[in-house]
Amino acid sequence: MPGTARLFIVGMMMAMMTLLAAVILHFVAASAIAGGSASALANAEMWAIQLEGVRRLAIAVYLLSIARGLATIVQVLRFQATRIREIAG
Repeated sequence: MPGTARLFIVGMMMAMMTLLAAVILHFVAASAIAGGSASALANAEMWAIQLEGVRRLAIAVYLLSIARGLATIVQVLRFQATRIREIAG
């Protein structure tokens, strides 16, 4: 398996875990805000901004992983083309 394929798989897993953590933390923040605590309401905007940053980071890792997947496809197709030329010639 090419190294770019391994990076693709690892990156997709990291992005999914990061997104899942952001969703769980959104629910934790929402339950704290719904509890009616004054300090939770004061910190709600800060939580929202920080969790949005985490979510965007996860999306960026997803997009980078997709690029790694495409690089893997290009690498495999180049190898196959070279191999076919060797066999034919």
